[in-house]
Amino acid sequence: MKEVVVNLGGEGEVSGAIDVNNPQILDKRWRCSRNGCSLNEVRRGCIVICRGDRIPFCDHCADKIITNNVPIDIITWMGPGYSSEEIKRIRK
Repeated sequence: MKEVVVNLGGEGEVSGAIDVNNPQILDKRWRCSRNGCSLNEVRRGCIVICRGDRIPFCDHCADKIITNNVPIDIITWMGPGYSSEEIKRIRK
């Protein structure tokens, strides 16, 4: 069975991961923090768009969760960061 990798704040940098990003990614002015590309330019696989306090995955579904440089348990100008309770909920 294939390993499920979830990349919170993902922008296509992890091959095979399910990228999760906040709704601001839909703004036409949005640019990738790594290379300045637009959403259409970085889209390589699956990108799930959601608020960080409501990750739309079932319980215990992710083998690995990548959280590099994402806000956890705080509110930023982009809205709520990722909830540690949600991260625990989806982690196997």
